Amino acid sequence: MNDLTQPSIKNIRTDKRSKGPEYWQAHMDALKQSGMTKTGYCMHHGLSTATFFKWEKKLAKASALFVPAKLETVPVYPASSNDLIRIDLPNGCVISLPVSCSPTEGLRWIETLMRASC
Repeated sequence: MNDLTQPSIKNIRTDKRSKGPEYWQAHMDALKQSGMTKTGYCMHHGLSTATFFKWEKKLAKASALFVPAKLETVPVYPASSNDLIRIDLPNGCVISLPVSCSPTEGLRWIETLMRASC
């Protein structure tokens, strides 16, 4: 991999205002490619391990809220009470919900099953 494709920590602004999600995500990405332990990486870059782990948890939680979806166009017919909506999740889980299910209830099922291993 050449220098242009490797995440560059050198180009990340380091003033206090810039140490938000983008700053920490760049460090998370660079860590994966570094082959270092988290503690070793933090020591090498002068980062607080407590802050690093806090941001790691925060970023993981934020990414879990976004579920990639594949949408397909299907013919629409008047729904009956027996019709189901099928959702195939990236982790292998499949959800079949009645069409009468509220969006809030459907999202709750998706969030729960994204944390599971099916």
